[in-house]
Amino acid sequence: METGELLKIILALIFTVLILIFVFVILGPKLGLNINIFAQYQLIGGNG
Repeated sequence: METGELLKIILALIFTVLILIFVFVILGPKLGLNINIFAQYQLIGGNG
């Protein structure tokens, strides 16, 4: 039972992440958020 619940939670998280990525890819360029997000990731990677 617990394994099934964990699988449901994991699938829900993956599904949510895919939706967020899809939204950013589609609406990102329109809103100008995509460049800022990638810039932040590059800054974090450089500092790390």
